[in-house]
Amino acid sequence: MRAGPFLLFVFLLKALHGDDTSPEKLNISDLSENVLFVGLGSSCEAADVLRLCEVRKAAFPFDWMLTTDGTKLIKILESDFSYFTDQEYLVPAKYSTMVLLHTYYHMEFHHEGEWRGDPEYLAQNRNKLVEKYQNRVARFRQLKNYEGRVFFVRFANKYSLEPNVYYRHKDNLEITEEAALLLYEALRKYFPQLDFYLVIVNTHRELELEEEGNLLGRILMIRTNPNQPMSVKRSNYTQFFSKLVASDL
Repeated sequence: MRAGPFLLFVFLLKALHGDDTSPEKLNISDLSENVLFVGLGSSCEAADVLRLCEVRKAAFPFDWMLTTDGTKLIKILESDFSYFTDQEYLVPAKYSTMVLLHTYYHMEFHHEGEWRGDPEYLAQNRNKLVEKYQNRVARFRQLKNYEGRVFFVRFANKYSLEPNVYYRHKDNLEITEEAALLLYEALRKYFPQLDFYLVIVNTHRELELEEEGNLLGRILMIRTNPNQPMSVKRSNYTQFFSKLVASDL
């Protein structure tokens, strides 16, 4: 991918995104005509890359969790997050004190504290998690009335079959065009009025970011190396995101 001027990217991002309000506190209505990037998992890498490139302006439900089951992700949208914070389905993992499972939607929380020990602490931590994710779900729903453009970004995960992953799914090693189309259709039904694009990130061994294709004029299929040096990763994604921001598509 050809390099582009970094200063132009910074200018575009500041012009389009405004101030640096905390992602947990941002009100979507304050950015009604701006470009937003929203991570859809399947791992923390999506949110991590958006933050690295300074385009993660708001916190959304799938930022810091594992959602390796693509069919369940679609089910979440179809059910409008009905059981997302239902404590009946929030179960501590037996293999780790630091992992909380969502047994209905097949999600894994790896960054929300410890889930063994004092019952009072566990209750407080669970209530804190529920409140945080209720706010994030509410912010995600606000996108239904958003007047700007949104880029949803979902990463494949080459570690989807590793022992430390509870819900292992071979299909998440490589997100196919068919799977991308199904997710896009679910998003289109959930956000019928929203001007959005879906970016699917698969992996390869090259250092350069590769743009593979554009499905329906709305689904961008790309490949990157998840093990590339941080400086290369930031440069590659920065150039790609700046191109998206500046493009009419």
